[in-house]
Amino acid sequence: MKKVVILGKPNVGKSSLFNRILKKQEAITSDVSGTTRDIKKKIATIGEKEIELIDTGGLEEKDELFSKVKIRSLNAAKEADIILYVVDGKKGLDDEDRKLFFELLKQNKKIALVVNKIDNDKLEENVWDFYSFGTKNIFPISVAHNRKVSKLLDWIEKVVPDKKELIILEDDDLDIESFL
Repeated sequence: MKKVVILGKPNVGKSSLFNRILKKQEAITSDVSGTTRDIKKKIATIGEKEIELIDTGGLEEKDELFSKVKIRSLNAAKEADIILYVVDGKKGLDDEDRKLFFELLKQNKKIALVVNKIDNDKLEENVWDFYSFGTKNIFPISVAHNRKVSKLLDWIEKVVPDKKELIILEDDDLDIESFL
């Protein structure tokens, strides 16, 4: 089963996205920065595919506690197959987000830049700045209003292999010469 991790700075909507994908309230959400401190894992179904969805604490280093949360979150990214990096579209582009995103790109995993809090067409203009991140996988969404979340879910379903493909790709005993 493929692992999909949700990463980002505090209060960008990671836990809200986690709940939206699961279609139920599993993670605590709050306007208070740093509400999520532990890794939360649940099985989610997207279309015909099952994934292990992972919610993480915010990537911030304002004190020792948050530094530990950041380390746990980045370790979860190393174990994941797909990374959803969530940013706050209302606040706009941020050098720290850019730095973290490029750090995650080095892991050579499938990654999507999820620009959250795009609650209306006017805010959609904020998304253009995020194209400087250099990825085509940009999803302007509003988790709170369920706006364009389906496009992100379609992408996840598309990049998660079918079960038959998983069996072949993960079989260490596969002998290529037997196919020739």
